[in-house]
Amino acid sequence: MAVIDNSEAKKLKEELLQAHKMQAVGLLAGGISHEINNMLAVVIGYTELAQEAMTENTVVEEDLNEVLLAAGRIKTLVKQLLTFSRKSDRNVATINLSQAIQEALKVQRNTIPVSISIKQDIQSDRLNVFADQVEINQIILNLFSNSIHAMQENGTILLALKQVTLKKTDSDRPRDLVPGDYAILSFCDTGEGMKETTRQQIFDPFFTTRPVGKGTGMGLSIVHGIMQNYRGAITVDSIVNKGTTFKLYFPISQEVVADRSNNICESVPTGTECILYVDDEQQIVEIGRRILEGLGYSVVSLTSGMDALNCFFADPDKFDLVISDQIMPDISGLELIQKIHLHRKHLPVILCTGYSTQVDENKARLMDISFIMKPFVLHELAQLVRKVLDTKI
Repeated sequence: MAVIDNSEAKKLKEELLQAHKMQAVGLLAGGISHEINNMLAVVIGYTELAQEAMTENTVVEEDLNEVLLAAGRIKTLVKQLLTFSRKSDRNVATINLSQAIQEALKVQRNTIPVSISIKQDIQSDRLNVFADQVEINQIILNLFSNSIHAMQENGTILLALKQVTLKKTDSDRPRDLVPGDYAILSFCDTGEGMKETTRQQIFDPFFTTRPVGKGTGMGLSIVHGIMQNYRGAITVDSIVNKGTTFKLYFPISQEVVADRSNNICESVPTGTECILYVDDEQQIVEIGRRILEGLGYSVVSLTSGMDALNCFFADPDKFDLVISDQIMPDISGLELIQKIHLHRKHLPVILCTGYSTQVDENKARLMDISFIMKPFVLHELAQLVRKVLDTKI
């Protein structure tokens, strides 16, 4: 008779429950983020239009700049929410993990109490991973915040980085990781440690051991979500009164780190082409039309996907570009584009959304569709429109 390993069965049940919790939070975050991003698109759009209309520097312009700064912070918060799903607007690329960690430490350094000692053990400074510098900053920020609280602002934190090759037979390989090469970032503190019951809950959204007003408990859940997005993993070992060690597993990337030294701030490009712009939000349509017309384009703007389709078929050769929202009540942006491409296969299109479970930048690229996330600022839209029009077949 086979012996049932109760501890293994319990672990599997806990991991399944954790996965269901994260999925539920991801769905909630996605729905909330879609609405917030749509509203942010309106706030940012009208603020930029107001700035464009001003003829001289005034106190009002300074006030508008503050509105844009606040909108940018909200946009970052929404981006954090979307790490619970796999639909965040991320600037993911092959980066040097050691350099990314050092950049994150620069951001964090001034917030770390002088009573805490920071030590580093970087065994390799040439580990390239597929990640986003902003998200690396979030990881370091949340781990530091957690450790500082655990150490009561007095102790030692050790950051160690090394490369390992995980095999299928390795007993300590995290269950979700496929065998292969990984960069392991270890984050060790000398804090109070955790009991097993606490350790099992630390990645749950909104679980916290902190007093009311001292934290939401979302920090480690965000880190968990980021590592899942990277197809990596995070584990934790803790001993009461000894300390806690987090290990973050990043899959090694074989790609070369992109050279961004030649990137420069480009002027806002203009044009004279005819654009069909569709979004079910009247305010967003109005903003898009005014921005694009201000850049010299001829714009037909509509709030219905079906109206846009009928408008296109009434004069298919009129338009040089279609810009469509993805989530609309009568027809989705993808469906609209597919119907248009049946008639004009190579007509350039840009799909935009505040959040969608059906499409993201990678999926859009595979379908040869340009993609932009809401909320976008004027120069982002202007540069993408010009790029798409200049590269059309």
